[in-house]
Amino acid sequence: MQIRFIVATRHGEAAFFKQSLLVRSLECLQPSFAFSLEPVFCSSAGMAAVYNPAIERAAPQDLLVFVHDDVYVEDWFLEARLQEGLSAFDVIGVAGACARQPGQTAWWGTEVEGRIVACAAAAQSGSIKHIRPRRRQAAARGLAARLGQGLGLVWGYRDRQQRWRDMADGRYELQPPERSCGRALSARHAGSGGGRLDRFGPVPASVQLLDGVLIAARADRLQSSAVRFDPKFGYHAYDLDFCRQCERAGLSMGTWPIALAHGSVGCWDQRWRSAAQAYLRKWGD
Repeated sequence: MQIRFIVATRHGEAAFFKQSLLVRSLECLQPSFAFSLEPVFCSSAGMAAVYNPAIERAAPQDLLVFVHDDVYVEDWFLEARLQEGLSAFDVIGVAGACARQPGQTAWWGTEVEGRIVACAAAAQSGSIKHIRPRRRQAAARGLAARLGQGLGLVWGYRDRQQRWRDMADGRYELQPPERSCGRALSARHAGSGGGRLDRFGPVPASVQLLDGVLIAARADRLQSSAVRFDPKFGYHAYDLDFCRQCERAGLSMGTWPIALAHGSVGCWDQRWRSAAQAYLRKWGD
């Protein structure tokens, strides 16, 4: 089994490894378990164009983690969390809706007269820490300094780029840090810093919709059920549509306790509304 982080990013390679909160957090998790990072740089074709090929090329036993590039994973027991969660459910995430309401166009609410009205608290599950967008860059800069506290080690961009080995098949693997005085140097896990922890409801829980910030599944479950991400949903409503496909295919979905921070809170612009309407036309409710 290999844990594979699948990422669609608008950044080019240099900017991704320099600025991504996900990269910084995975560097701190590297001593805990083995994984590969599979970013698609300068992505503009939507999540399906990145996620579906990853499903197709994965070995059946692989564990796929579809995640945003502005996520900071704070849970150094992530491997155990994923394995436990996927022993209980076919597909897991960190937040979702236990019950789907008619006309629901966001996992946590429904648009009414131009604004999103939240679902009842009893219908929600999960927790996400949100970092304010204006503080994202400051947080990313501060992380590099905090990671090396007490070790005399601060990784710059070039150091990080050298640690990520391009496997020439779309995967990047993190190399162990150089050894010094007979022991391996490693960075202290500093966490994502300040933010607001949003608690939506009890975890774990069976759900009908998941937040696309992080969705995990074993490759064989998606391959054998023919569940894929619909290309008509670029960067909005793709997660809702994916969950409806999972439900139709008989795959169980649930939230699981995984600590992470997200560097954005979503965008409800005209592109989001267009995707929401396309989602309602496809599914009827």
